[in-house]
Amino acid sequence: MQGRHFLRSTVNLSTQLKNKMENLTISKENAIKAFEGANEKGRTLLRNLFGEKVFVKDIMERIDSLKAALEYNGKTQERFDWETERDSEARKAEKAIEEIATALREGKPLEMDQRWYYPYFERNTGSSVSFSYYGFGYDDDDADVGARRSVDTPEKAVYMGKKFIEYYNKMLAPTR
Repeated sequence: MQGRHFLRSTVNLSTQLKNKMENLTISKENAIKAFEGANEKGRTLLRNLFGEKVFVKDIMERIDSLKAALEYNGKTQERFDWETERDSEARKAEKAIEEIATALREGKPLEMDQRWYYPYFERNTGSSVSFSYYGFGYDDDDADVGARRSVDTPEKAVYMGKKFIEYYNKMLAPTR
């Protein structure tokens, strides 16, 4: 009988504790202030409670590779590789740029009534007919190419075009 009484007491105590628990609401601003003033153990605790995304001031500092973009978007490199294993190098690069753009937008979708920005490239090709825009002069041809994997600020578009140029090269000028 003692065992049953102990079990029943434990369950009652546990139920009482659950009923007395309260939610604590902390604003993002206060969490960031606490993070900035905390030592490394405190920062680790806050990252574990609220997630890394809350404490990154500039998303461009955080997204410095495809792997970082995938992690930010909740994906793994293995998953991305599996999703793109049958794609051409150009298509794989296009999907990488999509992941990077999504991360740089911090997961927010672009709305039709807002401005969108994307990197814009100029490439001297000898013949610009294969691109969406072409111009010609008497002594040279060039092509201006805009990749439409958009972000929400011009600074992010410039960053994306410079930092991830290898993906744009694979997408816009694939090798055969």
